[in-house]
Amino acid sequence: MVKFSLSEDTFNLDHTLMSGQVFRWRKIDDSWIGIVDEEVLRIRMGSMLEIDGSDNKYSNKVSHYFRLDDDYGNVISSISKDKHVTMAIRKLIGLRLIRQDPWECTISYICATNSNISSISRMIENLSRRYGEELEFEGTTYYTFPVVK
Repeated sequence: MVKFSLSEDTFNLDHTLMSGQVFRWRKIDDSWIGIVDEEVLRIRMGSMLEIDGSDNKYSNKVSHYFRLDDDYGNVISSISKDKHVTMAIRKLIGLRLIRQDPWECTISYICATNSNISSISRMIENLSRRYGEELEFEGTTYYTFPVVK
């Protein structure tokens, strides 16, 4: 298990993963399970961000993926220029932009045309099941996002 010391004022896992940026994360009890690159991860935000995975090499992946290296305070102050943005920031404090794989992001965007988050998630999951590689994590089967060959 890897832990990051973060406050909910600078990182909110629910806001980030439910924002419509990514579609392959599922909330199970108080954890989120998803795939970053070719790694199934279980992530939970308590007093710290806790990450479990099937490999111990995921600390840098998670930091990069969730942009934990960005200075959240500087980002917020640079975009908080009008009352509408300021209201959105207050409502969704801790939301971070994701550094998703560009190929997966592109296909997700294509699937998003005239659709909603639920149907986009199903399309992305079906593509992964059909063309991705199978991964086992805690007795459950997951699939990587298919790669371009």
